[in-house]
Amino acid sequence: MTKRMLMSRELVATAIWIFTAVNLVWAGPPFATDDPEPVEYEHWEVYLASRLFHDKSGWSGTSPELEVNYGTIPNLQLHLIAPVSFVAPRHSARLFGYGDTELGAKYRFFEETESLPQVGTFPLIELPSGDHKRGLGSGHVQVFLPIWLQKGFGPWTTYGGGGYWFNPGNDNHDWGFIGWELQREVFSGLILGAEIFHETTSETGGHPDTKLNGGLIYDFTEQLKTLANIQPGLGTVMIEYGDRYTNAYYAAKGGNWDLAAYQIKEAREIQEVGETTRPPRAAGLKAFEKAYLDPLDVAIKAKNFQQFDKAFKAGIQGCNGCHAGQGFPYIKYELPKAPTSPLSMKNP
Repeated sequence: MTKRMLMSRELVATAIWIFTAVNLVWAGPPFATDDPEPVEYEHWEVYLASRLFHDKSGWSGTSPELEVNYGTIPNLQLHLIAPVSFVAPRHSARLFGYGDTELGAKYRFFEETESLPQVGTFPLIELPSGDHKRGLGSGHVQVFLPIWLQKGFGPWTTYGGGGYWFNPGNDNHDWGFIGWELQREVFSGLILGAEIFHETTSETGGHPDTKLNGGLIYDFTEQLKTLANIQPGLGTVMIEYGDRYTNAYYAAKGGNWDLAAYQIKEAREIQEVGETTRPPRAAGLKAFEKAYLDPLDVAIKAKNFQQFDKAFKAGIQGCNGCHAGQGFPYIKYELPKAPTSPLSMKNP
């Protein structure tokens, strides 16, 4: 198998991708043709998908593959595909394993204008990480150097171009690719597209191929944003956190050490909600937990209120200092004069 494993089949199956993205112009799988538009600066794209291919010898593809793109600077994205590949020959056992890793960098030279297309390049390197002997990889480093163009017309977008693959190995040939794609946003979130592309021969005795391909993509970005927006933020999380912290103090003061331990455990768990729903705050929350909640647990196990009181007051200073450092100096915790819970704080 000498071409990129996933572009060397006589029949390219129509694919459906579910993904999150920053816009609704889509290139790459399920299309062989690409575009010049990089991921926005400091934005991520993460995709999980499968591809399926068939020819007279059997089936092959990826199940699944992980694609990650990141906008490192304006007009430049870095790219990775890590696939789990499979081959299912007609008359032998199916084989699964890690496939060839794809690395790339997409750079846009010219922005799109009212009359001119955007133009860019997307060099790719295929690393031979798949087991060539089992048919899960090419066995050689392959390099692709393309030029891509794109222009939008209302709900329609068209893009294409071509490039040259450097394909080392016995009986292998370097080969060319040229393709063009047309897609339309049918309604919000749904894109239908079709392409035609041509590949020159990549191996001795091979033949050039011209192929047609269609694809459907649905974007769940808006739905995911809605779900993210209704998740509790730190403002909501900290209300319960403060109550747990307060009640832990009065339980320890009353000698109800089991209740104090329970309140600190629950404070950790509600903090995990904040770490999940607000990832940029996760590192600071974990640092606070280690610096101020861990000493409280030590004091609770020792059933030493003086030790607990000292650690508790240090936690208040750390909490208020964190708020000030994050631009919220007006949010200050003060220990209430009574517990906020109706539970008994006394040692049962």
